[in-house]
Amino acid sequence: MADNKTKANFVRDNAVFLYDYLNRETSAEMIGDLARMVNNIPTTQKHIDDTTIQSPYDINSKNPVIDVFINSHGGGIHTMNSIMTFLNIARSKGAIIRTTITGSAASCASMIAIQGTKGFRIMYDASYHVVHYGNSTIDVSAAGEVDLAAKNEKRYRNHHKEIYKRFTNMTEKEINACMRTEHHVYDAKECLEKNMCDWILTDAGLFIKQR
Repeated sequence: MADNKTKANFVRDNAVFLYDYLNRETSAEMIGDLARMVNNIPTTQKHIDDTTIQSPYDINSKNPVIDVFINSHGGGIHTMNSIMTFLNIARSKGAIIRTTITGSAASCASMIAIQGTKGFRIMYDASYHVVHYGNSTIDVSAAGEVDLAAKNEKRYRNHHKEIYKRFTNMTEKEINACMRTEHHVYDAKECLEKNMCDWILTDAGLFIKQR
């Protein structure tokens, strides 16, 4: 179990806390704890009907829940893929992936947040998403590798776009605009309208959903 006094990315009980940059150094221990937690989740086949959900904390089923709390500026795509691998194994076992943005969800952290279970993606009303181009994955060390590196970069970019197209109602034009530059910030109200979250938690302790 990661020590939450020194680690900002850690697992505690059935909750994952992403409160730092997501890379191998900050997240390896947390991902190991996540893998063990997911391995211990029992399999259930009960279907969740997100149209009947009155609150993301009102769960009338036996489905296990994994909470993912997010306040991160993002990180490496490979670290994100490792986190999502185990969250999706949990999903395949019938678990609800409940994501809560308590501050910022930027870059890879944004992609993790939107991939929560439909009906269980929460944002505090002062929190926000950042969708952007991000750092390049190109690493060229020998002559003739530029074309191969560019092809690989395009593959990653297309994967990023597909995540937003699949889990939100952002248009391809809008996603492309975000991917071309930096600093595309969406507040909680905008995210609710764009299906980037399902609920806004207000400072009065009320949950607001899209009508």
